Amino acid sequence: MDEIIQALDDEKAAQFLRTIAKAHGETDESVKDYDAEFWRALKAELNLQESSAPVSDGEMSRQALQLLAEDQEMRDAVGTMAKNPTTEQFMSPVLGIALTTAVIFALKSYIEIKRSPEGKWSFHFKKEPLDDSLLKGFVGRLLSWLPEGPFA
Repeated sequence: MDEIIQALDDEKAAQFLRTIAKAHGETDESVKDYDAEFWRALKAELNLQESSAPVSDGEMSRQALQLLAEDQEMRDAVGTMAKNPTTEQFMSPVLGIALTTAVIFALKSYIEIKRSPEGKWSFHFKKEPLDDSLLKGFVGRLLSWLPEGPFA
């Protein structure tokens, strides 16, 4: 499935990702509190180094789709859209949620994110991806794409 996802153009990859996230109830409100401290804590949790390589919206979308496709529950939805990129039901120009929200949805499919009343972030892995480097690579690109978070 990786080859199919990588072959998607930037716009289609972003549309598919937003469609999947919206279908699972993700909203822009669900990520509004992810501040700079969240991004630092996530980086520390996964023991990631600084990365300054720029990441495009399309590449971030394809990475998120690849991560979602590792999950058996999501694989069918990702595969259906990726194999049928001209299907009208997936091509709505108004999808209602931002790409940032959709990308974070992919992250939350693997990691439970909590914030204590004191403001400290914690992460619990709900499931391990088949390839640990895929998750770490995704988060590394995400941190390059949004170095201080979506609302910095």
